[in-house]
Amino acid sequence: PAAGLATYWTGTRPQLS
Repeated sequence: PAAGLATYWTGTRPQLS
């Protein structure tokens, strides 16, 4: 799921990149 414009999901943790 997208939580932000530059957000990607790694496993089950959302991280900003």
